[in-house]
Amino acid sequence: MPYIAPMTDEELVGYCETHCRTERAVFHKQHIDQLLRLAGRHQVAAEVWASYHEDILQPVIDEAKANLAKDKEEEAQGVDWASSGF
Repeated sequence: MPYIAPMTDEELVGYCETHCRTERAVFHKQHIDQLLRLAGRHQVAAEVWASYHEDILQPVIDEAKANLAKDKEEEAQGVDWASSGF
């Protein structure tokens, strides 16, 4: 299996948003699975390598961005989910 460099959540979203607009738009399963998790979707990519163009990926990217923004807002407000019983 090839080495897939780790990215922060923010880096991954930016990478996916740029790369899905390229001609081939080939992504590794690890990156798509991480993006789906960030978007709050309970799915995984079926293929190890697959093309996901903007028309397919942009809605997922938008959901991931919204979730990341919400997380940052809660963090700034001092919401501590770990100690709140969740």
